Amino acid sequence: PHRATATKATPGSTASMNGGTPAPESAARYFAVVGVDDPPSLPPVGERLPVKVLQRYPPEDHPDVRLPPALATFCFPRGGAQVVAPDEQVNENLHGFVLTNEAGDRCFGAALCIWCCHPSGTCLVQKALAVVGTQPLWSAFRAFLRSLEAAPERLVV
Repeated sequence: PHRATATKATPGSTASMNGGTPAPESAARYFAVVGVDDPPSLPPVGERLPVKVLQRYPPEDHPDVRLPPALATFCFPRGGAQVVAPDEQVNENLHGFVLTNEAGDRCFGAALCIWCCHPSGTCLVQKALAVVGTQPLWSAFRAFLRSLEAAPERLVV
């Protein structure tokens, strides 16, 4: 026989707002924009530039799972953000990855590599939009990132 267990709700907690049950974990724990921190004034076409997390949400780590420190590397597995001529034919690239920490805990993520015009207008530089969660929700990650790609006017990176 199953025995029901009660969750003690404290005033103002998520559990008290849901009638005593804890709130479900969100599908995506983090969203990040990964790219070149300060692109050179005129990066050489064909070059791969070092990348890092430029923006993230939420801005602080969750207590139970932190934003993976190697996220930027997994967003650009070929070694950095690529630089191409502005008239070159480019495609967005969507890929998934699994990160395992030293305790064996896994984070699942997906990255959509997009192309942004360099401020000089002389080339295009890659950026990545990444989503990270604790469950392998590949279809949801893909749909979310593709929805951002479909409406670039809503996206400021």
